[in-house]
Amino acid sequence: VTRQEVTRQEVTRQEVTRRKAEEKLQVDMKTTSLIATATALLFLSLCCLCTADPAECSQNTDCKSCMASGECGWCEYSRSCLAGTVSGPTTGTCNQGWAIAESDCNCFAQYSCGSCTETSGCAWCSAFYPSCVPGTESGPKGTAICANDDWNTQPSQCGISCSSFDSCASCTEQEGCGWCPQNYDDDGWAGTCMKGTNSPSAGAVCNHMWAQYTSSCANIIFGMNVVVFALAVVTLPAVVLIAIVVAVAVGVRRARAKRLYATLNGRAAEPHTVTATAQPGYSAMPTSNQ
Repeated sequence: VTRQEVTRQEVTRQEVTRRKAEEKLQVDMKTTSLIATATALLFLSLCCLCTADPAECSQNTDCKSCMASGECGWCEYSRSCLAGTVSGPTTGTCNQGWAIAESDCNCFAQYSCGSCTETSGCAWCSAFYPSCVPGTESGPKGTAICANDDWNTQPSQCGISCSSFDSCASCTEQEGCGWCPQNYDDDGWAGTCMKGTNSPSAGAVCNHMWAQYTSSCANIIFGMNVVVFALAVVTLPAVVLIAIVVAVAVGVRRARAKRLYATLNGRAAEPHTVTATAQPGYSAMPTSNQ
């Protein structure tokens, strides 16, 4: 066998291997395409089976019967049963009070902020009617939107307007409120007080360091603002020391005045005696008893 024949055979083997690889690749691509098509068809069929019939949902006239009808949700605002998911109705709209589970129906039976926030899965939006709706810390269920200061998820937030607090210290002292500082907030006064716990609630956003506790506020030492701390630690002791020195000085002066007054009074009370002394060149004349 010559060298040319060996080379020709090698080229032939490589060509056969290449063609087999191309045929295998085409088969794999066809198989993948068939699998993708089958998956899509299965998904569409499942969606069709899972989607509730809007006509079937609309036959229900209360929340609990609506929850028993498959993929239906109850809108308390319009008091209607609609086809939908946790994100909201798939047909129609619900501006307030979307319920998608039977436990959500309990929210609509609460008529005070306290009882509402104590009921699991419920929150109170003072701007809604009815105000007690299904929701979490992040906001109401469905597509409804409630402002941060109106959204209450715990009893301590009821009747409180967190936005009325104008400093980090006063804000974080109120349970259920947190402080979102502005840029370069170095004194705990530049920022916004919002409702929330680990983060702002009702979809509000804080782009800086969220402070839930007073100890997290900027320049807070032992629960006090750095300026207040300086006044308490430096100025107050100095004032007390000056007061003590003045009191001691006044006491010393009073004691001296008392001693001086006592000395003068003692001298004034002593009897005055006159002693006769003989003058030079004279003698005292004896007295005779007649």
